[in-house]
Amino acid sequence: MLLYVRCCSIVAALTTVTYDYILTFRDEVDLVWNRPITLGSALFALNRYLPFVDLSLSLQLYLGSPRPNSKACRDLELLTAGSILLSVFCSETMLILRTIAIWNCRRSLTIGLCALHMMVISSTLSVAMYYWVTFRFEAIPGSEPCLILNFRDVVIYAQLIPFFILDTTVFALMVIKAYYHLQNGVSSWVHHMYRGGFICFALTFIFSLLNFFIPLFAPPHLRLICIDFHRISHSIICNRLFFMLLRQQETLKIRDSKVQQAKSFYTLTVDDFTTPNDFGFQDQLFNEEGEDLESRLDGVGRR
Repeated sequence: MLLYVRCCSIVAALTTVTYDYILTFRDEVDLVWNRPITLGSALFALNRYLPFVDLSLSLQLYLGSPRPNSKACRDLELLTAGSILLSVFCSETMLILRTIAIWNCRRSLTIGLCALHMMVISSTLSVAMYYWVTFRFEAIPGSEPCLILNFRDVVIYAQLIPFFILDTTVFALMVIKAYYHLQNGVSSWVHHMYRGGFICFALTFIFSLLNFFIPLFAPPHLRLICIDFHRISHSIICNRLFFMLLRQQETLKIRDSKVQQAKSFYTLTVDDFTTPNDFGFQDQLFNEEGEDLESRLDGVGRR
């Protein structure tokens, strides 16, 4: 019964991410496929497709060969964990790049976020290595293909707490900047972006809380029941945010504006997560009512 519920959780997560993929496939074709390959598009591709890989591997881990062995279980677990961590790292990197762009690449904030991100990655990899060295599998033919014998709740918390801190920091910075933008009368698409971002983050936060409390009460194999949805929520949020940014860039032809002057790899990378409303000239753009947005951007570019 426990195995059945866990498998249903994985299948539900896989169905959700597949449904979202079908809904947004046209956006991917129109906005991403014709663009040059950049770090931003590479992060998007990994973030977009890795959930299919790790969810399929997770399903294989629970519904694999009826005659597994401990080595096969460990190898499959290593592939699954590696795919999950890479997917999460891509999602978090995209969120951080977007936050840096919103704050106009402020040096102190960029250094702080990058340092925090590196600490999260280091701590997560350390926990993953400890988990990989210490855990033991038992292969039960005809029953549960791969059963972890020495699973500890501390592993869950050690993995989730750093990401929870990083997500909270990024969200707080977005709230502050959103308040500033809305106070200065930004266009409706920015309002929609922040509103949608808050809803998505709220869902992610709910799953984070569930991941903290479920291990306290659930049987061992139900303790990770929400982790799949927590992971795919990050993927879906970042994918839709990337589409929204690219759509806005196409609409306002941002590639012909001030951003195109960027020369360094860093600024070109942040460019993928930047829109005209992120520049340091919002006040000039919105002081005069009734003026067309594109003409205001052209005016700023001539300055």
